[in-house]
Amino acid sequence: MPDITCIYATARPGLGAMIGKEDVDHIKQYLDCLADQTLPSEDFEVIIADCLYSQREEYVENNTYLGKEYPFNIIHFQVKSPWLKRGCWTGQAPWNQGAMLSDGELLCLFGDCSEPPQQYLERIWDWYLKGYWAMGLVIYKRDKKIYLVKEALGEPSIDDYDRRGKEGIKKLKDMGIIEKVVRDSRWPLVENSSNGIHIYKGINSAQNFHGYSSLPLQALLDINGVDENIDGDKALGDCWTGIQLALAGYTENLVIDENIYIYENQHYEIPNNLLWNKEPTVRSNYSLMCLNQMKGRWKSNSYKLTTEEVEWILEHGAGLHHPKPIEAKHWGFPDIEAVRNNPNFQWWIKNPPIFDLSELRWQVQEKLDQGIVEIPEYYEEGENED
Repeated sequence: MPDITCIYATARPGLGAMIGKEDVDHIKQYLDCLADQTLPSEDFEVIIADCLYSQREEYVENNTYLGKEYPFNIIHFQVKSPWLKRGCWTGQAPWNQGAMLSDGELLCLFGDCSEPPQQYLERIWDWYLKGYWAMGLVIYKRDKKIYLVKEALGEPSIDDYDRRGKEGIKKLKDMGIIEKVVRDSRWPLVENSSNGIHIYKGINSAQNFHGYSSLPLQALLDINGVDENIDGDKALGDCWTGIQLALAGYTENLVIDENIYIYENQHYEIPNNLLWNKEPTVRSNYSLMCLNQMKGRWKSNSYKLTTEEVEWILEHGAGLHHPKPIEAKHWGFPDIEAVRNNPNFQWWIKNPPIFDLSELRWQVQEKLDQGIVEIPEYYEEGENED
């Protein structure tokens, strides 16, 4: 039994995904990085949760990828989600389905186009032995090198993190800090600490849980997996998972360490032939997260929203429940009528994901013991309609 299961979620083609590295297969790059880890290869396994599985079904065979053999076990599978069938984002299903297949005590989550340095897994495991779940700080790369702020200034947006970080980059320019590398916003917490370590405490800080986090398999099972009610839209699934874990009692486990960081290569957007649905946003995930936190509802995939709760989400998402008067459109809140009339929204409120992750994992593991990698259709259109 491995200590760690690495779950690599992807919805991008192997080649042509990374800016300036279009000739590099991002999955092979990731596997090559893991082959160089200081943690012994028998201590971890790799699960590739692939939304584009059909494009590379034959790439993985007997722990090889594109013909190169690796010293650790590799499982490659098709992510299943009704949102994929509807041409929408599914960020939570890959983690739950990876957990169904996992054999490790600790889960390490990875986004695609990432490069973990050699001691990444060993350092995360060391923290776990002390009772903490380490999260990887992020450094961005572009064109095969570290991405500097001065290179980012004035450029058009490439992906979501560029749009979110534009105001922050402007502040760095105003301060004259243009030689710094482009990194995530949590770095100052470790840079300003006395020892390069920051331990998060309390429910509010738990929202810093993100896509390069680690957590025990048992903790994920305790909250019945990540909340697939978030899927359909992209934002805040990771943050909500952190809050759920804190509400379930895990309030002082998250840690960031200046020595645990990961490189993320700037990438092109997910292809339109996968995310083809251009309808208005399904909902405000922020509003859903606020509602569930107020209700103390920390167990995922086990609830159906009431009519009153759905209306609250709509109104909160339009800014009507904000404690201060705001212009909803200025803050990017969805238009209430556009959301209400969106067929995806109407489908969502009728079809909540309701399942038992532990039971599903038992079923999947039983098949896996027979050499069969199979995720059941546990959440199907129409299954939970009134």
